[in-house]
Amino acid sequence: MSYQNQRYDFSKPATVTNLAFKEIPNTAFINVGSYFEMDYGFDLNNVGYTYVDLNSDGSFELIFGVMNEVPDGEFPYDYFERAYTLIDNKPVRFIEGGSRVLFWLGNDGYTYESGSSGAANSGTWKLTFNSSNIDSNWDGWEKTGFSNEAFLGVWDSYIHIDHPFDDIDSEANLSDNQITTDEFQSLSNEWNSRRVVIDWLRLSDYLSNNKLL
Repeated sequence: MSYQNQRYDFSKPATVTNLAFKEIPNTAFINVGSYFEMDYGFDLNNVGYTYVDLNSDGSFELIFGVMNEVPDGEFPYDYFERAYTLIDNKPVRFIEGGSRVLFWLGNDGYTYESGSSGAANSGTWKLTFNSSNIDSNWDGWEKTGFSNEAFLGVWDSYIHIDHPFDDIDSEANLSDNQITTDEFQSLSNEWNSRRVVIDWLRLSDYLSNNKLL
């Protein structure tokens, strides 16, 4: 699959099946992609969805997450990890998260992505979404259609990029973007305070009401 996360073991065989049936044993799942589809004690009743207009264009996007935190606490209920939008009246997926890619909504109107790409590189991206920027050749992992507006995290050292950017590696080397540990902690608290608690709708209710289960 094109959106394999770091938990996948390429040396072992994997079975992909219809994951909507709870009686299927966990051994049939591969640890890749969606939290609510693949592992972490999959429970269809814990899958949440809702609609949000990410770019205030009057067209609502469809996002998915979990109703309650999964048992290990690694995936909180106020994050989402899959999203669709409509383009020419057709649903198009533009977010696919995983164990190192979590998305959340800010009370300032921005979308945020918290994740990591290794032990020395992690943090949170402040993003704006534009469906016209969706890449038709997107590989199906992480996101497409977003622009970086700011970044706060660790990129070999603590950094805060407070302007739009394309290349984080180049920005991380600029002294103007490097901050102290205390500055990082203060900014982290401020950024985290922006996170919106999502009022999820239960996907299994929708499926049952529409006789899709």
